[in-house]
Amino acid sequence: MGDPSLTLDNAFWAFSLRVHDRPGVAGALVTLQDTLSVDVDVVLFAVFVALRRSEMVSAADVVRWDDAVRTWQGEVVEPLRGVRRRLKTDPTAVALRADVAAVELRAEQYEQAMLFATLTSDVVQRPADPRAAILSALTASSPCAIQTH
Repeated sequence: MGDPSLTLDNAFWAFSLRVHDRPGVAGALVTLQDTLSVDVDVVLFAVFVALRRSEMVSAADVVRWDDAVRTWQGEVVEPLRGVRRRLKTDPTAVALRADVAAVELRAEQYEQAMLFATLTSDVVQRPADPRAAILSALTASSPCAIQTH
């Protein structure tokens, strides 16, 4: 954690920002996160990899990626999210909530840099069927696919 060799502004971070800004995506990701306890950064990474590689994403890939960031997610990102959500109910803490949200976003950027660092190569080989690649990534990321971990 806190590895100075991490590249914060990478292709995955840019991809995530573009995807997150699409209509309905942010809400869907929060629903996945809150109802299924899914790490949305791992799900986004699975989709990112699926769209950049010619091979399908497997549940084993998702487990490996989840393992790589679980401690950071649990000890840094989730507590910050909890503080931000707690402050949402305090009308006197609007500025503080905004500051915490900015730190939470930065912590997510670090998590995404950790995930990006797991790639052995960033050579882009587009899949023949992008829809099938996305579906395989989402299926591999589902709690049912990785529940045995």
